[in-house]
Amino acid sequence: MVYLDPGQQSLVERVHHGPARIRGAAGTGKTVVALHRARRLARAGRRVLFTTYVRSLPEIYQEVFARFAPEQRSLVEFANVHRWALRFLHRNGVHPRLDLAAVDKALREACDRTLTADSPLVQAGLSRAYLRQEIDWVIKGRGLADRDAYLALPRTGRGTPLPRDLREQVWDLYERYQAGLAERDLADFNDILLTAGRVARDLD
Repeated sequence: MVYLDPGQQSLVERVHHGPARIRGAAGTGKTVVALHRARRLARAGRRVLFTTYVRSLPEIYQEVFARFAPEQRSLVEFANVHRWALRFLHRNGVHPRLDLAAVDKALREACDRTLTADSPLVQAGLSRAYLRQEIDWVIKGRGLADRDAYLALPRTGRGTPLPRDLREQVWDLYERYQAGLAERDLADFNDILLTAGRVARDLD
């Protein structure tokens, strides 16, 4: 964890003008690079937010970081991304209601209404799990604001191509799901992140 090879070191020191992504299979050193980059930024006097989707990892990362960068530990915050977003929203007077069972029910009801026997999505063999990923990873994950944006979006990496008629129905499913959440005054995990982003931009 302490030592880097030259390729990793170059990633730690690289200057970015905007968002950047490092991709790699498990065990290729992405976390090592991220921790060293956090130390580099903290050494320059910058505060760093280090987030992960896994709830159990922030404490582990914090402990590791404290061992090899004790002087910078106060400048780096380790947090689960959804917990951090919720805390941020609460601090700014926004209180979304997250109820996972009710969220799942809203999606089931939207699927029941949309995925009828003659549905093109059913006839194409697309599972409910795949369609949920499409909503979570593509529509909400990309922050798409309207149907036209979804119809025009390249879906690189999704495996299954969706022609226009299937995308139209996916968007119908998404709208029914969102209506179900609104009726129950609910937010899902993606909504929390999107709302936090909007609030942060408004504060900027």
